[in-house]
Amino acid sequence: MKFEIVPTVKCGDIIFLTERSNVRLLLGKYNTFKKSESSENSTDDFGFCHAYYNTYDQLIAIEFFPEADLRFNEKKLFMLSVKELASLLKTFDEAIVIDEYSIFSKALGICAEIDECDIKSILVCTADYYEGV
Repeated sequence: MKFEIVPTVKCGDIIFLTERSNVRLLLGKYNTFKKSESSENSTDDFGFCHAYYNTYDQLIAIEFFPEADLRFNEKKLFMLSVKELASLLKTFDEAIVIDEYSIFSKALGICAEIDECDIKSILVCTADYYEGV
């Protein structure tokens, strides 16, 4: 399944603030777990991604892993180098923050977990997911 990012709105056919039951119908088999003790709600693990929900069971973020076909601006994000991903995001958000662990664009609602040469995961979220950051 291809997931084209529309920043802060949707990934492929998955629209943010969609009910958990609809996300499960679209993405298939899952396991549920608590990401941390302080999590407001449980997380659904679909294997290639984790889906995060607010207290109303509405989708607020999806963390994709390398096996996902995640795209932005028609580019397959997990096929890019860390440097290429940073450059692509900077084209749309000059205020991106890059450190040794992540590439973060609050404006785009995209945060990639990285190491020096690999993209480990990419979290895509609603506009207010990082409120106060």
